[in-house]
Amino acid sequence: MPEPPAQVELPGPDATTVPVSQPAELENPEVEDEPEPDQEMNIPARTLASSNQTLPGVLQGLPFVEAMSLSLGLGVGGGAGTGEGAGIGKGVGSGLGPGEGGGTGGGVYRPGTNIVLPRPIHEVKPQYTADAMRAKVQGSVWIEAVVMPDGSVGDVRITKSLDRIFGLDEEALRATKQWRFLPGTRFGQPVPVLVVIELTFTLR
Repeated sequence: MPEPPAQVELPGPDATTVPVSQPAELENPEVEDEPEPDQEMNIPARTLASSNQTLPGVLQGLPFVEAMSLSLGLGVGGGAGTGEGAGIGKGVGSGLGPGEGGGTGGGVYRPGTNIVLPRPIHEVKPQYTADAMRAKVQGSVWIEAVVMPDGSVGDVRITKSLDRIFGLDEEALRATKQWRFLPGTRFGQPVPVLVVIELTFTLR
């Protein structure tokens, strides 16, 4: 077979060579260690007024001391009695207690020295209410009452309650206002005297 004709190379520009640059080696920058933050101690705080905990050394309360006033005179009108009290008495049934303390201002005396106690001459027993009977409420009501110079009963107030729901306290006050006394005296003169009356409610 005949050989193929040889290819003719035409003259031309030299082949272009592109220099290849080696990539620069990047140095890893040294990372400085960041300083650790200072540790803080967090203590929860509350105002003493809103705290339910008592701090050592804090006084939780001092007993209230009532001021005592000294009155001059013989206790007539705005004077005060001078006797020493015999304590609260306890009666049986509709008992009459001797009260307590010395005298008080306003001309009202408590049993004590030179005070002759009032004596009951007409007692009225309190009545049960229907609701209290159904509830079977029993017990005593203690009442402070001022026996006036004419033997009637003046101001009254309950010092020991029995029943504020079914009306027994009110019945006890109503009965006490109807009591009559031989008035108490001081140096032979009738004076208002504070006494304690115990009224008892008993179901039979």
